[in-house]
Amino acid sequence: MKYRLKALFDGLNQQVAMITCYKFRFLSITGLLFFGLCIFALGWFAQSKSFQMLQIHGIEYLGAPSVGQGGVASVKEIKSPHELNSMDISFEFMTQEPTFSYGNLFQTADSINAIRMELQPSSNLVLVLGSSNVFPLSSSIQIGKYYDVRLTYEREHFFKVFVDKKEVLNVTDKKLLAGDFDISNIVVGTGLAKQRMLVGEVKNFNLNGTYSYLNRIGSLSRWLLVVMGVLTSIRLSKLIWTKIAIKLSAPTLLMPLDNQEKIIFTATIVGIGGMLWIVFYYITHVFFLPQEMPMTFHYPVNMFCDFFRNFDLQARMGLSSTSNYFPFSAIFFGLFGWIGEGRSYRAVAFSLATGSVIMIWLTWLYFRTVLKSGALLCAFVVSMMSYPFLFTMHTGNLEIWVFIFICMFFLSYNAGHRALSTGFLAAAIAMKLYPAIFIVIFVIDKRYRLVLYTSAWVVALTLLPFLIWPTDLDIYLSAFLEGMRFYKYLMIESYSGVYFGHSLINSLRALWPGLQSDLLFPAYYLFAGIVLILMTIYATLIEKVLWKKVAVLVIALCLLPPTSTEYKLLYFFIPFFFFVNHDVKSKSDALHTFLFGLLFINKGYIYFHGDQYVTLNGIANTVIMIAMFIVILVEHFLGLWSKIVIKHEKCERIHNGWSSSRLGNLVKR
Repeated sequence: MKYRLKALFDGLNQQVAMITCYKFRFLSITGLLFFGLCIFALGWFAQSKSFQMLQIHGIEYLGAPSVGQGGVASVKEIKSPHELNSMDISFEFMTQEPTFSYGNLFQTADSINAIRMELQPSSNLVLVLGSSNVFPLSSSIQIGKYYDVRLTYEREHFFKVFVDKKEVLNVTDKKLLAGDFDISNIVVGTGLAKQRMLVGEVKNFNLNGTYSYLNRIGSLSRWLLVVMGVLTSIRLSKLIWTKIAIKLSAPTLLMPLDNQEKIIFTATIVGIGGMLWIVFYYITHVFFLPQEMPMTFHYPVNMFCDFFRNFDLQARMGLSSTSNYFPFSAIFFGLFGWIGEGRSYRAVAFSLATGSVIMIWLTWLYFRTVLKSGALLCAFVVSMMSYPFLFTMHTGNLEIWVFIFICMFFLSYNAGHRALSTGFLAAAIAMKLYPAIFIVIFVIDKRYRLVLYTSAWVVALTLLPFLIWPTDLDIYLSAFLEGMRFYKYLMIESYSGVYFGHSLINSLRALWPGLQSDLLFPAYYLFAGIVLILMTIYATLIEKVLWKKVAVLVIALCLLPPTSTEYKLLYFFIPFFFFVNHDVKSKSDALHTFLFGLLFINKGYIYFHGDQYVTLNGIANTVIMIAMFIVILVEHFLGLWSKIVIKHEKCERIHNGWSSSRLGNLVKR
């Protein structure tokens, strides 16, 4: 059997070589990576296709159909096997039945796993979950009076019911929260196979939900990806074993490394961290306690949430939408929407697929100057398996394009294309403001004219969307300020910004959730402003090494804002690219490599205060950034002190030599 398999793969290798003129081996690292990418693409496509939106709007039931009033009974039928992820139901109802004889307001299916709401004697409104879980909602329902009802559910998180905007039910039973609710046949005004008709009315019945099909392709692709990852790790170990064996003789983080060792060690850390992540979440999550797992991503139903929200706002309202994005971002949503023919899944797929290819190319571009072989492999591992990249993929955030523009800015600027570089930096600033911190690079090199060029580009790119979608400036500013107020409330003043956040204030609030934001932020803004000025001065006037200048700016960009989400960790790839191309060795090389590697991997294996979204990730990333800044400072001032000592010793030697010479002359006399 062994020889038959070998002959099969040899034959396939020869066929591919004849077609592509490339010496290809299916069991080589390149072959395994190719298969891994195919499996990843298959699984991602199957996962995205398995999630479906369910929307029902404006349904009305006006009495029993048998009475002749033509009420709507059957609303939606789903025949395929499915799993409910989230649901939001709202409606108004009124009853005219004095006996309250079990009239059903709605029902999601005919099976025992359905969700039903019905009236019961006397004057009671109840919710029935499954076959035996009955929850009273109100015991004072009046005949002829309209009541407003809302039901919200998110799998494994919450199930709440409101009557007249007052919370009357909050389900905490984990078995029910993870329940297999059936939504295969949604009906309004009836229930129990249409045997319990409501004598009354149901108005404005709206349902927004998401469900997923039982997709075996997605599950199979995950297991295949685990196998491919193990095989790739085994092959990769042959590349790094010699380096590791050499360095094991001196097991310390304070040792110099050459650029090749920096890349290989970082790829090793990211590769091992990625595999541990897969084992912990895909295996432990399936076989043990999924309800108590720390959440290092949004819940699956919220996949691509950042992209979908702003894409939908842009599609419906144009530049008058209440988005917190700058106008130039609308160009990207419009472009991806045009390519995807207005379909959000196609649009986000094109955005992320194109961004992923460009990111691998950028990483390979910096690695190929150092590694004679294995540059593509290491580029794939360090970029595609890193936590910041995967988090950006999951949210669909346009941050990946901001990052790409900043990388292109540094590439073109260092290649001598100064004017072109201002366009790339301006594109990043026109999408999100904080990349403006990199204007400091022009100030460091005393190229003040480029600052003016960049400012002009920002103005032009900001005005461009208004030529495509003409919008009154007052309307835009009013909507934009409303979006910023909502963002400030959600991500800064409330606790949501702590989730997936790594800024200094995020970590303080994660450790001490009782901190009052209204008292904390005024003082923090003053502190952050002073520290930002000092860090900018240090990067501009004091630090001499390029990668450390950029690292200090990126640390300030991620650490000091009132909230900073995990996808901003992508910016640490920029100083890392310069670090692995910095030829001067230092005793802190191994330590910096270790810190970069830790930033690029998931560390959220535990959570705090019983909140699954407040994980170790945010706190650890804050500590790592502070540690990296301290190491840069200590290394600089120790180097400065050593220069002072050497200069002092040199002066002493000169002085001693002069004194000895003078004494000798006196003796001769």
